[in-house]
Amino acid sequence: ALNALEMERAWQAERQRRGALLPSEGDDVEMQQWTIPLSGRICRMVIVGSGGCGKTRLVTVVLAPLFKRYFGLRGLVTTAFSNKAARLVNGKTGHALAKLRGTKSLAMQHLRIRSEKESRALAAVWAPAGALVKDEFPQQSASLEHALAVRAMYGRCHAHGLAGDR
Repeated sequence: ALNALEMERAWQAERQRRGALLPSEGDDVEMQQWTIPLSGRICRMVIVGSGGCGKTRLVTVVLAPLFKRYFGLRGLVTTAFSNKAARLVNGKTGHALAKLRGTKSLAMQHLRIRSEKESRALAAVWAPAGALVKDEFPQQSASLEHALAVRAMYGRCHAHGLAGDR
């Protein structure tokens, strides 16, 4: 509920900002299609519990619809360590999200973007992302977490005006 409240406040602020910019548009239906801007941080959340207590269900039934409503359909990125866990949350594995295939290592020199095609592929996933949900987080290695963070930064750098080097 606290996450929903913070997102609602951010959405209301965006609604007021856009209403001030476009005072002639009083169409409430169009206003409801607006999403929260993807800059800044609204909240962080960690859900911890024993096996079978409903963490994944909470993600799929409560949080995913909430994030999609406020960040748009492509605004939620879900990931898990294994294919089975990723399918349960309608997501992808960390390797797939980072666009790392079997030929690439997790060393920093191999994480850099090599082509425009690779840059566009990362941007398609990470530029519209407003929320990242990681299921089975402790099972993932630290080096893969680092690779995911670096590749996500490369995917978002152009959309957010960062100076990303290749």
